[in-house]
Amino acid sequence: MLSQADPEIQTAAIINSASDALSAGRVVPLSQAYVPPAGFYDEMFTPNAGVRPHCLGPSRLLLRMTPEQLAGLRTEAERMLLHQGVTFNVYSEQAGVERIFPFDVMPRIIDCDT
Repeated sequence: MLSQADPEIQTAAIINSASDALSAGRVVPLSQAYVPPAGFYDEMFTPNAGVRPHCLGPSRLLLRMTPEQLAGLRTEAERMLLHQGVTFNVYSEQAGVERIFPFDVMPRIIDCDT
């Protein structure tokens, strides 16, 4: 494990391992594929890709999921929102199709000190 003094090396290692997995056609959990953007605050991850303490509980299950599992969770959530009527119309569009209210299965947990 690299120390926090080596975030550039750790980020490069994460990027390389995620790229290698993708080029080999392997599916990797989000925790191995996501690299926090440099220069931006990420609510869930520290700059060296560690999980922030206030996100440890909710992140355990989500970070073990594959992209297919996350997509399935999103599909289930969208179906539930549609059946419960959490929709809106875009009246400027001629079709007048109901749309599901935008929703993200990845929670945004912000601690009280942020």
